Amino acid sequence: MSQKIPANTDRVLNKYYTMNFFQRTYAAWRELMNFFFVRRVIKRNQKTDKWKSFKLRSGWLNQIYTVINLRKEDMGEEEDIRKMRVIEKIEPMNRYMEDLNLAEVMSIEFNDIDDTRSYLIIYWPLWNYFSLWRLIFWITGILISYKIIVHYDLINKVTELVTKIIEYVN
Repeated sequence: MSQKIPANTDRVLNKYYTMNFFQRTYAAWRELMNFFFVRRVIKRNQKTDKWKSFKLRSGWLNQIYTVINLRKEDMGEEEDIRKMRVIEKIEPMNRYMEDLNLAEVMSIEFNDIDDTRSYLIIYWPLWNYFSLWRLIFWITGILISYKIIVHYDLINKVTELVTKIIEYVN
């Protein structure tokens, strides 16, 4: 007897689809808080000697980047071996990112700079759940809630209800 494989197997394996709305919203909120955490850490450490020793720079989206130059001998090697050399060179930077508590909230990207012996290394903040649409959804929800509260004068009605309950109890 053969076992039938569900049509949406990829959805079951993807963590995003196994999370409910509130879990995804919480995860997006954490990513937004991590964005501000990364900004604080960058501002605090930009002027330190260790930051400058790695020649790290930051962009306006809280990305941290630097350029790694390879030796002429390394350029004759295959692409995989060159990337391995780059990984060896950025290992102290990765430890520094761990010391700054950025290792778990940033992802790394390698970009080969054409016609040079250099690689651009970019540390990006992670964005798995937060998106522009989610931000628009949040703002819309807040505005609709505010409009309902003001339109039906819910604050005064709730305070009157609480006052009546307190008077009834006393």
